[in-house]
Amino acid sequence: MGRTLNRRTIGVTFLVTALLLLMMTPGAKAAAKVRVGLSVSGSAVEIGGSGLLLDATGHVIAQVDDRSSLELTASGGQVWLSGASFPVLHAVPSRSGAGSCLQVNGKPYRGDLVVSAADNRIRIVNELDLEEYLLGVVPLEMSPSWPLEALKAQAVAARTFALRNANRHQGDGFGLCDTSHCQVYGGVSAESTTSSIAVKDTAGLVLKYNGGLIDAYFHASSGGRTETAGAAWGHDRPYLTVVEDELELSGPYASWQESFSPEELGVRLAEAGYPIGPVQQLEILERTPSGRAASVSVRGSYGTAVVAGTRLRQVLNLKSTLFNVQEDTAWSEQLKITVLAQSTKGSFVTSVASGTHVVTAGGPKILSSRTSGDVSRGGGGRAIVLKGRGYGHGVGLSQWGAKVLAENELLADKDFFTQILTHYYKGVTIEPYSF
Repeated sequence: MGRTLNRRTIGVTFLVTALLLLMMTPGAKAAAKVRVGLSVSGSAVEIGGSGLLLDATGHVIAQVDDRSSLELTASGGQVWLSGASFPVLHAVPSRSGAGSCLQVNGKPYRGDLVVSAADNRIRIVNELDLEEYLLGVVPLEMSPSWPLEALKAQAVAARTFALRNANRHQGDGFGLCDTSHCQVYGGVSAESTTSSIAVKDTAGLVLKYNGGLIDAYFHASSGGRTETAGAAWGHDRPYLTVVEDELELSGPYASWQESFSPEELGVRLAEAGYPIGPVQQLEILERTPSGRAASVSVRGSYGTAVVAGTRLRQVLNLKSTLFNVQEDTAWSEQLKITVLAQSTKGSFVTSVASGTHVVTAGGPKILSSRTSGDVSRGGGGRAIVLKGRGYGHGVGLSQWGAKVLAENELLADKDFFTQILTHYYKGVTIEPYSF
């Protein structure tokens, strides 16, 4: 447990304030900051590492070092430490550099931590420089083992996305979350040497269109052709158009296949609000400019529903909406019949396929039969098969496409990442952002 300090340590507070003021010298260029809500569940959290814990007025409440940690709990909208409650607590590292990072439940993070309570739930916000934040984002959004130029393209896209969406979760008390809803962020433990080089080599560079930051969307795999923003979300951006991406078809998501029984489709659709019964037919009614399913007609035993392709992808957990419906394929299972057969050694019960006669020592005999509970999946014993390409919404930069482009330009100069970016984002400029 960390050491709790009394109010007489106010001198330490003045020292901390003085150090902060010294860092803010005239003419110094302030770095862009981000506020990331960390995924912490429950009413308690442990803060470790090396630093000081301050209250809302800047008084030092406690200190923590590498040999101890502080347990904070949430109750009634307050944060509690050693029997005392606070509306908010601010944890700051005692030294600069990665070696003095604060820890949340043993996981290290650069920058400061702001601890508050939402009713009886702890909320942790990591406040840090944008460039430090990207060190924990890029290796989780793209494998650090991939070519450096692809990682640099990812770094620029991630930096642009972070600045453009810096207040996406303002109603939740922070700016960005640490999940794929914004960008996956893992702190110091996620950092990798190669991806860190990519961040540092592109420091400050962002994507702009007509002087403004773009929506730098990216996805895993385009399946050979990217999607427009309008087709995906209903609002076009001139720089997010259909891009032919044939080289990307050498990736792992060049093709995929999913099979469903009519009953399984019926259950999933019913859970999503479409109670049409076992599915008898699935037909793509309309496609987007990139060839993805825009609307799909699904006919079931009890009715028909028209489902948006993006919604169907969610319901069926498909990799993308770039798919075709294959002709029905018969299941190997057949309807079973329970029979009573008789032989010279007596009678016995067995299950056979419908229409089968049982041959016994006394010849083929079936004295009686009834339908068994062991029936096949699906009306008519058939499956609905979807064959597709790509992974993700398909808008903007394809990560596998960026990888393949970089691999096919082995002799490219160190700025080939700019060509990757302008391949996926049309008409944009790549320039330093003024913080």
